Amino acid sequence: MKLKGAAVWNYPIEYAAKDSEEVRDFVKRYRADNPLPLRVVTKKYLFAAQEMTPDSVLKIIAEVLNVTPETLQRDIPARFQIQWGSDLTMDVSTNIEGRPISRFKNTMVEFTQRLSRPFGEAALPITMKPEAAVTLYHAVDAGTPTIFYPPSSSSK
Repeated sequence: MKLKGAAVWNYPIEYAAKDSEEVRDFVKRYRADNPLPLRVVTKKYLFAAQEMTPDSVLKIIAEVLNVTPETLQRDIPARFQIQWGSDLTMDVSTNIEGRPISRFKNTMVEFTQRLSRPFGEAALPITMKPEAAVTLYHAVDAGTPTIFYPPSSSSK
């Protein structure tokens, strides 16, 4: 991943998909009607995370820099999703224990997604190291253009 020409993220992605059919379906939908494998992220959602910096330290730093503490917090995501429209979702998990952001909202997001899957949503489960996930989560936001290059065996 590059931001303003500088490489900020370059880690391999490990598919957690149960079978290669999930990967092929995701790739097919991602590339549908696109001459280039380019799509723009529409939203992301954080299910659970582990705090990296204590709030007391962030408060002191935020006062010195005259910013809100939330701007400085860099949570390590335990699980999050990146979405492209209503039909493509990449579900990223790490091996850390995270605190749920909102149990109620998590349940509502998962319920809505389960309802939409029979109607054509493609989900790609991914596992990655926490240090890669923190960079990916904080670098990607709605409007971020992405290119997905799967291994050649997945695109057949």
